Amino acid sequence: MWNKAIEAANSDNLVVIGVVQEQHAERTRLYKQWKQYDFPIVQDPITENGIAVVPVFVGIDEHGIVQSTRMRPNGLSEFLETKTEAPAEAAPKLDASINYGVLAKQGSSAEDWMKWGDQELLFRGNGENSLNNAITAYRLVSKIEEFDQGVLQFRLGVAHRARYDEVSNDENDFDLASKYWSLALASNPNQYIWRRRIEQYGPRLSKPYPFYDWVDQAVEEIKARGEEPIQLKVPLTQSELAGKSKPTYSSDQTRPDPKDQIIRDEGEFIQIQSTNVPAFVSPGKTSTVHLRLVPKSGKWNNESMPLTVWIESENAKLTAQLLEFPNPDTADSTENRQLEFDMFVKKGSAECTVKGFALYNVCVEDGICVYRRQDFEFEVPFESDSD
Repeated sequence: MWNKAIEAANSDNLVVIGVVQEQHAERTRLYKQWKQYDFPIVQDPITENGIAVVPVFVGIDEHGIVQSTRMRPNGLSEFLETKTEAPAEAAPKLDASINYGVLAKQGSSAEDWMKWGDQELLFRGNGENSLNNAITAYRLVSKIEEFDQGVLQFRLGVAHRARYDEVSNDENDFDLASKYWSLALASNPNQYIWRRRIEQYGPRLSKPYPFYDWVDQAVEEIKARGEEPIQLKVPLTQSELAGKSKPTYSSDQTRPDPKDQIIRDEGEFIQIQSTNVPAFVSPGKTSTVHLRLVPKSGKWNNESMPLTVWIESENAKLTAQLLEFPNPDTADSTENRQLEFDMFVKKGSAECTVKGFALYNVCVEDGICVYRRQDFEFEVPFESDSD
């Protein structure tokens, strides 16, 4: 409706700017390319603008004054035809050259620390160190009680997830992102945008809709136009593609390596990481478990049996016990591999442990390829652990 209203207005006095709360900027660029939007779109992954719901349409007049935060497509023509008087004093301009890091260190102002964290996270002026600086700044501010802890916790979640995607590949960063987002939402359950960030990576049953099911269609249509689609830097997870559905729990799959004969890898070749979303679960509730396998030495051998993972739990029902990662087309590779499953913690459980093992082929030095098993076990954090 808005696109049609903007096209119909055909006004030289109209400037359109979009703002999105997307964590990954290139996904917005792909969507913009697909829809052929010709207006700029800026990224606000930390909800710096303070809104709690989307979409919000804001009408700003020719003097830079907000005239409406409830714009509707059928009111656009009237808004463009309305002339307003200039204010007695011009609004102060934002000085983008201010280095809030310097101000914060000079005066230790909590507000300046906060702005420095935002500046580092949003603009990455110091490269990889910017994410470390943002996390440091937010943690300093979080110790000051008068600041909105939910706002800070959400920002910390964004910063840790960004560092996980772009720098660290460390399970602790994804764990902390999930925990900070969960704590932020607990402080303000009405914050729609924070809730959506958790649902993006969370269980199917809690999803309002598929978040990125449009990507394949977008790529196909862009290629059909003779264009090169924007490349996604961070691969989509299964949970980001899934729609809302009632999970089917499985308990009749056949356990591999039934006699426990496969030689163990004690973490020499592959590191196994796990993250729960939401971070804290209670008996009678569901979460999504993200398993990530990161090569430490050697390469995946894609010319033999594919990576398989077996999972079991006495106190939880699982959507799958046997997971498989299909081999890529290349003979070997070094990518991180991610697998997911939903888990329902049984009512009345005092605790919940998930354990299992991964079976994989890896090629190590001198071209030697081996078949290995690695066992893992982790405790599921309950909501009481978040206090």
